[in-house]
Amino acid sequence: DPPLDQAGDCSNLYDDGHQRLITNHLQSISGHLTNFASTGKFSQLELQRKRPRSGENDELDEVVNSINKMQIGLQESIAKVQRGDDRFRAVSDNMPESLTLKDLDGRFMLVNKQFETWHGVHQDEVLGKTSAALPTLGSDEEVRTLNSQDERRVIETGRAVLFERLIRLNDGKQHWLRVSKYPVFDSEGNVTAIGTSAQDITEQRRLETLLHDAVESIPDGFALYDTDDRLALYNENFF
Repeated sequence: DPPLDQAGDCSNLYDDGHQRLITNHLQSISGHLTNFASTGKFSQLELQRKRPRSGENDELDEVVNSINKMQIGLQESIAKVQRGDDRFRAVSDNMPESLTLKDLDGRFMLVNKQFETWHGVHQDEVLGKTSAALPTLGSDEEVRTLNSQDERRVIETGRAVLFERLIRLNDGKQHWLRVSKYPVFDSEGNVTAIGTSAQDITEQRRLETLLHDAVESIPDGFALYDTDDRLALYNENFF
């Protein structure tokens, strides 16, 4: 048999034996790249082949070397992104607020620990799904419709919206949430996702109600001004 992959010798390049060798090498390279793409795990690419008579690297060696260098570079980039994701996850999971990220079709891309706790779900049950497909989130149809409308407005206007809404959480109770929905832009200024942060203000609302009732119970007119002499609190008898 003629030498395999002999550098500079193309006389038998297209005979059946060499064609099979070339096909086998290409299939090995393709399979290696497919495995790397699906698993993200690096492994050195090596081909089972006879060396050229000259002992020097030929074009096939250069392809293999380039692929191995590319894998190393990709793996370093993946590791860098993963470190950034881990840091973000550590920050978001320690926030007292609920935090989510949805794509433009309303599918969850990210949820933090507070969201999981409030709704009694794990991120694996949520990611890739819409709120409508997750009745366990506790929101009734009206709330889901309002949320969808708010998110559509964010996409269309590119502006954040802020509101307070009463929502049933996993503890079975109704909670007042102060919600902010905001656009996430790409480098060209296009809206690519919708972020949502929510703060439980149930206790704050309760205290405000108590304060209001206490002020209204004063038989005389009552008013409170801030440091800029602006009217901040008053009862009906004040007027």
